[in-house]
Amino acid sequence: MYNETLFYDLALSYTKGIGPVNTRKLLGYFESSKEVCTSANKDLLQIGLSKKLIDDLKNPHNLRKAEKELKYMETHKIIAVRYTDEAYPSRLKNCHDAPFLLFKKNQLTMNQRKVLSIVGTRNMTRSGKHFLTKLMQDLKKYDPVIVSGLAYGVDICAHREALKNKLSTIGIMAHGFDRFYPKPHFETALEMLERGDLYTEFTSGNKPEKANFIKRNRIIAGLSEATLVIESAEKGGSLITADLAFSYDREVFAIPGRPHDIQSVGCNKLIMENKAALLNNAEDLALQLGWEPENDQLKTFNLEQLDSMDKDEKQIYSILLKSEKMHAEDLSMKSGLEIKTILAELLKMELKGIVISHPGKIFEAVGNTC
Repeated sequence: MYNETLFYDLALSYTKGIGPVNTRKLLGYFESSKEVCTSANKDLLQIGLSKKLIDDLKNPHNLRKAEKELKYMETHKIIAVRYTDEAYPSRLKNCHDAPFLLFKKNQLTMNQRKVLSIVGTRNMTRSGKHFLTKLMQDLKKYDPVIVSGLAYGVDICAHREALKNKLSTIGIMAHGFDRFYPKPHFETALEMLERGDLYTEFTSGNKPEKANFIKRNRIIAGLSEATLVIESAEKGGSLITADLAFSYDREVFAIPGRPHDIQSVGCNKLIMENKAALLNNAEDLALQLGWEPENDQLKTFNLEQLDSMDKDEKQIYSILLKSEKMHAEDLSMKSGLEIKTILAELLKMELKGIVISHPGKIFEAVGNTC
């Protein structure tokens, strides 16, 4: 199905010299990307665009590329989330340089979830690996979403340990969906799609170039409420991510190490400069972020709360009580209610504290009526 809005959003994104910040500025003057792309030159000059930028904007090659990309996305079932969409990650939206378009594979929502970015050196030590393995085991009870960049070392270890502990994990790519880098991590990425997602701001044809990795780092930092640096040398991409998280006013944590250890220099420096809090274990992190174990949410509630539910809520709740967890579509089939009704009722029930939502439209009843 032809999506005109996305078509012009893509065309605008292909214009040289117009990045995400300028795109949002332009849409402050115009109602849509289509209006930006089709406005008269005099109107574009009036708001301050240079003649060269206007020429680039009007280049018909942008429209041809947008049409080709739209077909590619439809064929490969790639989802585009616009900056103004409700589904756009709320934490990332609060960053001034957030991508205007974000491309992904699944509908996993990260809003209202615990989200932690884990980054670090590609040359992870045995000690760092041991710490990360233990950390992920201890974080399991808090059920966070783990974000990283799919790179060698700490990144891929964080993704794989998340999968081992049945945690959702999201990989941020520095290229389009028409390729994968690094290739040895492709199987892990496929496994990640079962419980998490892959994100990128790059359309097909974009290669994993150095500048793209730096752009990717701001998404890793922006998506999360906190960024953890496991190990880092004096310089590296993980320190860039930590600096970005710090600039976004997010919590930053670092694992301390011995002064003479090369892969501890970066972490020690972050702690010394008060850009990161020293972290010893999962409980330190949970305490500072105010995380409670997911099981602590399974509180009992009384008969008065049950009586306050409407007919549909009672039906949904009674079905959920008989099952540990259930997908919204299964709830729809069992209850006979339309999926849109189910989702609307579940949202109300979640706000009331009657149900808990999990990734992938999975829901669970809170407590019991005993």
